[in-house]
Amino acid sequence: MWRRVYRCWRLRAGMRFSLGRLLEFNDLKEEDVLEKGQLIFLQRKRREGAIEYHVVRAGEAMYDIAQAEGVRLRDLLEMNQLAQGQEPAMGETDLSEAVGAHEA
Repeated sequence: MWRRVYRCWRLRAGMRFSLGRLLEFNDLKEEDVLEKGQLIFLQRKRREGAIEYHVVRAGEAMYDIAQAEGVRLRDLLEMNQLAQGQEPAMGETDLSEAVGAHEA
């Protein structure tokens, strides 16, 4: 699926980078499914958020927060001392220091 999307974007936007880079920019794997309205970055995201805190809503995952704040998922997990697969507790997520979490 990503190959088809990538070919379409590449033709329309004149992108000069590989599918692998597009997936990397968005913390995705080739088997991940693109959802309607999903935010896609065409360049590398920042290491830190533009704001200090993000208020986690019910059902919001770290991936959602990373995309919404334009921060690399790996860096967001590290800032919050979370492992891959752990999700934030509802409330504040610090975009620069540790917070509590629970297993997904």
